[in-house]
Amino acid sequence: MGNKIKRVDDFVAGGLVRFIAFLGDLVFAYSIHFYAQSFKAYVGITHQVSQVLKTLPYFDLVNGWFWESVISVAMIYALYILIRMYTTFIFGVSFSQWLLGLRGGKGFIWNRLGGVFRCVLEIGFTPLVIFDLPPLWGMPTLKERLSVTKIIKGWGIYTYAITPFFLLFIMGLAFVAPLFFNLAIINDFKVIYKEEPSTKKISKEDDFDSFKHFSSNHFKFDVFSSLKDERFILLPNFEIVANGDARKISPSLLIFDRTYKTFGILKVAKRISLLKLLSLGKKGNPLFSMKYPVLSKAFKKTDEPFKVKTYDPKYGKNTFFSEKLKFEIKNLLEDSLKINVGNIYEHAFHNGPFINGYVQIKNTISQIIPEGITPTVTFEKIGNYEFLRFNQTFNFTDGQRQNKYETLIPMDTENAMVLEFNYSDQPTSLLSWENFKEQFWSSIVWYMDYEEIFEFPQLMEDFTPVVILDYFATRDLVDSNKKLLEDYVVDYFKSISKNALNWEDTELVKLLEVVLSRYESVISVKNLKESGYYSEEFIRKMSSIKLALTVGNKEYFK
Repeated sequence: MGNKIKRVDDFVAGGLVRFIAFLGDLVFAYSIHFYAQSFKAYVGITHQVSQVLKTLPYFDLVNGWFWESVISVAMIYALYILIRMYTTFIFGVSFSQWLLGLRGGKGFIWNRLGGVFRCVLEIGFTPLVIFDLPPLWGMPTLKERLSVTKIIKGWGIYTYAITPFFLLFIMGLAFVAPLFFNLAIINDFKVIYKEEPSTKKISKEDDFDSFKHFSSNHFKFDVFSSLKDERFILLPNFEIVANGDARKISPSLLIFDRTYKTFGILKVAKRISLLKLLSLGKKGNPLFSMKYPVLSKAFKKTDEPFKVKTYDPKYGKNTFFSEKLKFEIKNLLEDSLKINVGNIYEHAFHNGPFINGYVQIKNTISQIIPEGITPTVTFEKIGNYEFLRFNQTFNFTDGQRQNKYETLIPMDTENAMVLEFNYSDQPTSLLSWENFKEQFWSSIVWYMDYEEIFEFPQLMEDFTPVVILDYFATRDLVDSNKKLLEDYVVDYFKSISKNALNWEDTELVKLLEVVLSRYESVISVKNLKESGYYSEEFIRKMSSIKLALTVGNKEYFK
């Protein structure tokens, strides 16, 4: 009797199609990994895995990037196993195996129950490639033998026909998967490539007698400008924020425009390491050092060349970044911010197929600016620094009003201070802000690489409103300097309050009442920490100014 001929459907699935199915399930896990990072629960699990790894011997001796890669691989592999278990319970084989036409060789029930057990065995067996080689010779794997299951060919012609399309699909999915990170696939930025012109320069026709230096250690700028026309009123402002049992005093500069009766608040939102942010671009990109050679060398340097230094006049306006480094930083930021599904192939043509690092940078920046509204992004030169400028408009729940935010991230310093300007909801607020920058920032110089830049002024005529921000709430002064500061604060707010009443500017009066109330709170906090830090005479004068302003007592200010 001749040899019994086996039906084609009973042949064990070959090694090549199994490998392609393995790649497919792995790519699905890879994509889900990026998408899942949009959710706190998944991020929390990832953090727990990292905490476990930190308990390993010699953890601190190994580069942090290596451990980040290990964590990512572990999470992707765990998702791969879960995908295979879940889909095998449904189809009898994994999702990719099912798509490629493979099927279980046992009964309906055992294909699923035994198949899930086979997937559990994959946890230990898949990394050991040798146990997956038997299908090359038409034999089941050890996992199949132990689980008493079999993966066989289902529809031979279908498998041959679908495989090329499946390969193209998973290659494309793997390529765009990083865009799912923190939902970057829909979190698009409107990048405007036209550079914004710098603010106008000082003219020879300007009245320099009215100009003075507005120098701030808090904002780390020096502005040579004039507010003689009194259109813009600068009000040093403070907010007390609860931080557990402690209270933090946050300075900001409130800018009131008398022409448009609108105001905005300028503050330092946060401080970031620009190079640390940009180093995310290296992740998974072997071509990074070729495209950004100067930036790659900067990453390898110690912190010392870019560390904040005490200012010395010999430094002038210089920054620590070379022009070549600034050029590469701008290119990397531009390439990262504009990446999306619509231009993914154009991006790959110019920058290579490795997009994960660009997406990481884009998403980190999206966490720096206010959440929720797609920003318009421009590159703007302000003084000696170039900034990324993000504009966002938020609608109030009544649908009638708007609140506008502008976020400025400097690109010329490692020690980047992120500035935020919050406009009021007046229709003219944007124009007002542009006018202010044109007038006040026309000659601004930034010093974010330095500290202790400007000394405490010793003459009353050298004081400006921004000096109040530097010293009133956050620094302790010797008695002589404290007396000078108290006298200036009283004179400044007395003068503005007098003008507000004489101008009959009710908007400015209301604003001053709010600001003066906050000064009372700051004084209480400072005196609570150090009894009698601010004098009783100063407290009495500030209270009198506020009372006279509230009741409209013009006689008090004569």
